[in-house]
Amino acid sequence: MKKAEDERARERLRAYFFGDDGWNTLSERARRALVEADRVWFSTRVGRPETVLNELRIATDEVVYSLLWVPLCHWIDHRGITDPQLLDFQKIRQGLDDKRHRPSLGQFQKMLRTQALKEFLNMLALSTEERRFILKDLPRSLGALRSQRKSGEHDIGIVRNMKDVAPLFKEFMGIGCEGVLPRLVKIQAASSGPKP
Repeated sequence: MKKAEDERARERLRAYFFGDDGWNTLSERARRALVEADRVWFSTRVGRPETVLNELRIATDEVVYSLLWVPLCHWIDHRGITDPQLLDFQKIRQGLDDKRHRPSLGQFQKMLRTQALKEFLNMLALSTEERRFILKDLPRSLGALRSQRKSGEHDIGIVRNMKDVAPLFKEFMGIGCEGVLPRLVKIQAASSGPKP
């Protein structure tokens, strides 16, 4: 039964949110997280709504990491950036490296505020709207997901239901709006890398 539910979830995600190209762009870990979030969301059984938030976090981490974090690291390493105004990202990166941690929502929020990222985005073939989405809307969305997920996982005695997580699920997936994750995947697929 779980296999059939997973397959229905994959089909929904491909058909309604990502398309075949977008779906294939996602890492295996992101696809699995999205299948689990979708399955729990549409399941007729009662599940933990917090699971949906955690799976959205995993998928978002994967997408932001591959779309922005890794290319920004490569850009900085390749150019040997020493401009003090652009070292703001390096401090975030070094803090994670020292602890041998991988970035997550909090570090991604900080990255989105760095001058280094702003300069890097100027090198990419992005529209003004895509740049605005990354610099203005994405930090707010990541903050909301981080806050709700943290509260859902750590607040003792709080019981959530699906209507509590519905606004974030809809925002990230794109139900009634252009979803955060499909939009990021579309930007990743359309981005042709640094301008010559």
